[in-house]
Amino acid sequence: MDGQRTVLVVDDDIRMLTVCREILVKAGYRVLLARDGEEATRTFRIDHNTISVVVLDWILPGLRGEELVDCLLEIDPQAKIVLFTGYSYLVDEPTGRRLKPRLRGFLKKPFDASELVAAINKAIGGEKDELAGQDHRGSAETISRRRSGIRLPGLFECLLLLGIVLFVIAVIIIGGR
Repeated sequence: MDGQRTVLVVDDDIRMLTVCREILVKAGYRVLLARDGEEATRTFRIDHNTISVVVLDWILPGLRGEELVDCLLEIDPQAKIVLFTGYSYLVDEPTGRRLKPRLRGFLKKPFDASELVAAINKAIGGEKDELAGQDHRGSAETISRRRSGIRLPGLFECLLLLGIVLFVIAVIIIGGR
């Protein structure tokens, strides 16, 4: 497709897929999306000759992490794969250590747009990084932090909530006498 590089992004979170697609399209990539390991395998089997790099989440329904990497490399032993995850400690576990040599890159969630583009460019050997220096941090970073739909409270909010709970308990105890 006119020498345009193609990226297959694999994640079960539709918001993350949408944000990654927006970032990569702005950076000049053609983007294919898959929501699980099986869909990624089917897409890669059909289009592996045109896919420059696969960017995939570690935790997926169906085929996960190492299994998906194995399937992709079985289809094309030269496949370029970048892993991203919010569970970065997994990469240091035995499975992650076995997987690392077969990867072209690793991104820890949350990441920003320039980190995503830089990891892809490095994986495919390109030097362009058109989004570096632009402020797109809100996009992928915000989505990955909200992945579960739950915003994790800060220390102040936890202490405030604890204070309210203790106050209610005190009112109940005093009022009950």
